[in-house]
Amino acid sequence: GGQGLPERGLCMGRRSQPRRWWWRWCLAAAVSGVLAVNLGFLALQEARREAPARGPGQPAQVAGSQARPLLPQSVGDGVASQLAEVQWLRGQQARRKAGLEPEPESPVAGLAAADLQPQPLASAPVQWRFTWMMQPGGALETHLVHIPKCGGTALSAVLRRMICQLHNGSQPALDCCTRPGFCGVNEKRTCKVLRGCASHAPRLQFLQPRVRPSITILRHPISRVVSAWHYRCHNPNFDCFHVRKEFRTWRSYFLGHVPPGFHNFTFHEYLELQEYHNIQTRMFAHNVHPYGSATNPHAVFLGQQDLERAVGVLSQFALVCVLELFSSSLLLLSSKMGIPLAHEDFVQQRSSHSELYDHFQSEVYSSPALRESITRANSLDVSLHERAMQRLCEDLVASGLHQHSVAQQDLRRLLSLESAQGFPTVPGVCAPGRESHSGLGGN
Repeated sequence: GGQGLPERGLCMGRRSQPRRWWWRWCLAAAVSGVLAVNLGFLALQEARREAPARGPGQPAQVAGSQARPLLPQSVGDGVASQLAEVQWLRGQQARRKAGLEPEPESPVAGLAAADLQPQPLASAPVQWRFTWMMQPGGALETHLVHIPKCGGTALSAVLRRMICQLHNGSQPALDCCTRPGFCGVNEKRTCKVLRGCASHAPRLQFLQPRVRPSITILRHPISRVVSAWHYRCHNPNFDCFHVRKEFRTWRSYFLGHVPPGFHNFTFHEYLELQEYHNIQTRMFAHNVHPYGSATNPHAVFLGQQDLERAVGVLSQFALVCVLELFSSSLLLLSSKMGIPLAHEDFVQQRSSHSELYDHFQSEVYSSPALRESITRANSLDVSLHERAMQRLCEDLVASGLHQHSVAQQDLRRLLSLESAQGFPTVPGVCAPGRESHSGLGGN
């Protein structure tokens, strides 16, 4: 007649005292399993769809019996294109975590420790260094504008580490020091003194040059559009931001649900959607989310006046980086902040991709017609990127950092890219014999 042992289960301790952490673990495991099954099923379903196969370019005309082979549907035809890349990224993360695939090596792995220190800026003006006004509690705030698919994820990881060191690893930047890496609320990597740490909202109300430095990073529209097309949330086939009601949302993927009347957008159709045009200009000109919405007047019909407004806003930023000169941008960041660099700072997030992504990118880069379609739809962003490149090169020369081995390596790679694929255009100050001016301030 004694009391028996308390009943236990995998997700329950004593019947009257549930173990909350077990519940959370089990719930997370169940959700992860459902997501994996749904993503795998949808990828297979899309790849096997009996619709005509289409790649990023238009099919070539048949000449007699000789026709140019069509690209596999999964390379660039809507949903299958994005699911293939998401699945590959998830697999890569799992392989690295299990030790089956090495972490990417730093492109400056052989650099001496002395070269990672903040470089002397004898030729730069006195006001070169960042300016902070101490906030309550001793906080030195920094403002980041994270443009989607422009390298902001990698830059946020560097900033979190530097801000932690700037505050000597103590409050009020303690959350910048825990779980090193890029900003991410889901990963519990925050940094309260880095305004805009984990968001794509510009938050230009924090643009106060005498209070805190503002930093951003831009990217050439051609490579940015290719990246956005393949990554979740940044295209109409996987819309996390409710850009339009008819776009397929993340919930549709996770629940394996296809909304009635859903249209699987192709890459060509994606290029016609004005919400996804000139997002870099839109963010700085109007202080709005990059994609806006169908009811947002700033989501469409941007013009030259919007470009000039964006240029004026960026002229107040303490540092404007560009992804194509990422390593050189870090040299400037280190010298302006007075914090040494680390080898891992130079490793860009998601710098490698699936074979399908690489194939698609190669097709786009080698097609003058496709490149023209992208640049025509994003002409304002092309101009904004050119001015940002010009300013960065001017800053490198003014500081003397253009002679640093890292900057020299960056510029050689950039010139080879321009020669091989026709973009981005290298500014004259970085390539002798070319003259231009950014209008973005700096120095």
